[in-house]
Order: sequence, then structure tokens, then C-alpha cells
Amino acid sequence: MKLINPLLALAALTALTGCTSSDVIDDVTHSPANRIGFNTTVSVGSRAVTNASFNKFFVFATYTVPTQTGPVNVFYNELVSKGTDGKWTYDGDRYWIPEGSYDFYAYSCENEELDANVTGTHALNGRVLNLNSVRSDANHQHDLLFAKVTGQTRTQVAGQTPAPVAFKFAHILARVRFSFRSSFPEGYKVSVSNVRLDNFRDVGTFKGETETWEDVDRSTTGPQMTLRLPSTSTDITSAPGQTEPCYVIPFSYAQANVRLIFDVNVTKNGEAVLGRTITASWIPVWKAGHSINNEITINGGRTGLDKISFTASIVGATGSDADGWNEDTGTLNGLQFSTN
Repeated sequence: MKLINPLLALAALTALTGCTSSDVIDDVTHSPANRIGFNTTVSVGSRAVTNASFNKFFVFATYTVPTQTGPVNVFYNELVSKGTDGKWTYDGDRYWIPEGSYDFYAYSCENEELDANVTGTHALNGRVLNLNSVRSDANHQHDLLFAKVTGQTRTQVAGQTPAPVAFKFAHILARVRFSFRSSFPEGYKVSVSNVRLDNFRDVGTFKGETETWEDVDRSTTGPQMTLRLPSTSTDITSAPGQTEPCYVIPFSYAQANVRLIFDVNVTKNGEAVLGRTITASWIPVWKAGHSINNEITINGGRTGLDKISFTASIVGATGSDADGWNEDTGTLNGLQFSTN
């Protein structure tokens, strides 16, 4: 759908309404009180960006009026910033047009703009914002926010300032972390290191109309990224060790082909017992806006180190009972009786 320059559209609207109406429209639409403003919130249960740390987003907006055949572009990837006073501002004021119906879309890549060479691109499809080829991989780990407010109109009322566009941003990636625990017996020291997420889908397109992800895929064969632990080799003997969160494209996998790879080291009384790399495969279901903590318990069986165990029973000769006794009939050989 073709977008019309807002200045040309305003000129056309003025010509159609006549000189007297033109003066009224000009006064109304360019009054400071009729300026388009914004306020925002981040949805409850924020993951990385919070309402306190959220200070930049990029806005897109178009409007239509009955006198135009196509939408008019008002904002296109314009930076909106929050000042120290908590108010959101942008450069170059825009104003509400009478009878205009506005659609607003916005995103924030953790207070930054999408980078076509690293993180993805943005584009208006008609009046709808799509985020194309978004990457969430080892080279790009940031929270991604999205919001839209459509069908907006404002009626000028003398002495009143139009309500700002109220964006309610949502987290559109999934946040994932892993917690490691040990169930080895007392006396064993267990540590985990070199945690990697492997063969996950790291690229996709977010559709603004449906607010869903499409074309989620792997950008290379077997994408992998290292997940940071509290230390290079994290001791989980007495307390769990948790990775820092990573951000992934939401997707419901159909096969157990996503892998978690990590190294385990086990010692007892300072002597090495085990050191090996463990690979675990599973079928993730990663939902947008969900923070998922996966708990993994390390024990001997899962590391390939099987504990020594015993079984015991009493077993007699062939024909014995369950307790190992062989029933027999005495012969009483040489038995003698006497009386007093």
C-alpha cells in the first residue's frame, strides 16, 4: 500500500476544505495542545528491560482520512526517548489531524535500534510493522519489546490536551536459563563448566498484525552459544549453579534435537573420580514473554558413573524354600527309648 507524504496530504486536505476551514484546521492541528505524545509501560513480569530501565523506543505511525485514498506516514523508525522527568519526547513535533485514524507500532531492542547487519530489519507492510530476520544468537543477546495501538483518533476540545498514545510493551522473545544441582552423596565435590546451548533456531520474523513469530529457523548448521555461569568452573556440591539468562526465538519444537552440552568434574577427598562432557537432548516449548528455568540434577547415572550397589538373599540347594531351607524327614537312626 502506498504511503503519502504527510505535508502533501495536509495540503490536499486544506484545498478540499476551502480557505475558511483551512485556517481552522491549521490552527487546531498545529496547536501545541494538539501535539502527539506518548507514554509507555512494560508488561507485568518483565524479563530484562523494566519500566525503570526502559528509556528508548522506535515508533512507526500512519493515518487515514476520508479524503485520501491511502495512508499518510507520520513516524517511520523515529526515536522516542524518556527524559529525567519521566516524559517521552521526540524531535520534530507531529500533530493529530481531524478525522484521522492512526495506527502506531513500536519496538525496542533493549533501548537500541535493530541493526540490519546483526539483529534484523524493520519494515511497514501496508500500515503494519514487521520485524524481519530477527537474530537471537551468540552474537546478539538482548531483550526485545514490541507494542501497537491502532485505530486511534483524537477530538480537539478547547483547553484540553489530547491523551498521549499509551504503548503497553511486551517481551516477544523467550528467556531461558539452566540451574544445575548435585545429588551425589556427601563427600563428593561436583562442578559444572562450559555450558552450551546447541542446534536451536536462532532467526525468525515477527508479524505485527498477529503478534506471532513466523519462519523460525536455523541460520547455520547447528547454531551454538555458550551460557555464562557464576564462575568458569561452578561448584554445585552444596548449592545450585545457575546460568545467566539467554534470549531465544519462541518456538515449539517437534523433535528432541535441541541440545544442552556441559562438562562435569567429580572429585572425592581431592582425588579425581570423573571428568567428562555430557550432552542432553530435549523438545523445548519456548513461549514469548516466558522466563523458563530448567533444573538439571547431576547424579552418577547421568554422568555415566554408576554407584556400587548390592543385592542379597539366602539361597539353599535345589528344592529349598523361599528362605533357603531344604525340608527333610529325619530317619532317627539308632534311636533308643528307656523308662524309669
